Amino acid sequence: DAFIDAAGRRGFKDNWLQRAAIVLRCTGLRKQQAMRLLWSDVDMRSGELHVRPELGKIGQERSGRYVPLSPHLLEYLSTTGQRSGYIISCPRRVRELRGRDASRVWRDVAEHRGIDLEEIRGEPWKLFRAVFQSELRAKGADSEAIKHLVGHSRGVQAHYITPRSLPLAEAVALIPPLF
Repeated sequence: DAFIDAAGRRGFKDNWLQRAAIVLRCTGLRKQQAMRLLWSDVDMRSGELHVRPELGKIGQERSGRYVPLSPHLLEYLSTTGQRSGYIISCPRRVRELRGRDASRVWRDVAEHRGIDLEEIRGEPWKLFRAVFQSELRAKGADSEAIKHLVGHSRGVQAHYITPRSLPLAEAVALIPPLF
């Protein structure tokens, strides 16, 4: 949340960096999946997101999937203006979101919060995905539901248990409010 707040204060055009961080925080998607989401992928009435097959990184994801959205993300998205094209409207050159695009914001947050940047290992954008999974698990969300939400392989279980029978809505209800 500190990163999201700092990204909003950086003054990026259309707050694309902040919007990217919010979508990642509330969905557990991979960064490139989030950057390629279209408004047509979101059903505001049913509160569902369609992760299109072409957004999949691994075989399990390439069949596409529907996931419920957290009420907090739905509320945030409902306050945005234009609802066509990409959800995260950014300059074309940054559509391939890299860690360096956010490095100044990470440094600002770390400095302000007294965090040693060495504690943030690996690619910063993966932190959102890791925290998403860790927090849901810590709050008692069903592990199969978490796997489906983030697009991990559910192995043999996927053949016998349909996603509709998983407690997906209960899992996303555990996502804390923004800020």
